[in-house]
Amino acid sequence: MSSSLPAVTTATFPSEVVNASASQPVLVDFWAPWCGPCRALGPVLEQLASENAGKVKVVKVNTDQLSDLGQRHNIRSIPTLAVFEDGKEIARETGAQVIVLAPSVGGEKEVTDYFKLFDYDVNLVVNAIKQTGTK
Repeated sequence: MSSSLPAVTTATFPSEVVNASASQPVLVDFWAPWCGPCRALGPVLEQLASENAGKVKVVKVNTDQLSDLGQRHNIRSIPTLAVFEDGKEIARETGAQVIVLAPSVGGEKEVTDYFKLFDYDVNLVVNAIKQTGTK
């Protein structure tokens, strides 16, 4: 899967996620190349990262290659999105099914609108990003 999002490894997870979350929230996408919903979520996360640069950092963890990180973070299903702040996981959502891809409406609603593309409740993740993104 080609992505403009940084891929973290077991070695870089502490600096790229844990330490980085002291200055801004970090959204971690736990995914695998064979996972269709993961691949569908990728472009949405890339756009979210681009449109919210400086407010939230978005990184990817390939759970096929890094099963140790998946186990360490109790990843039981993918895609799993986890938000880290101040070195700790503060929110998590698992699973995605793309309903429709629509253009964003801009402004405050942008992050929420992207996540409404999926048929699961991501309010916890979205609110965590919005609340911590104003640091």
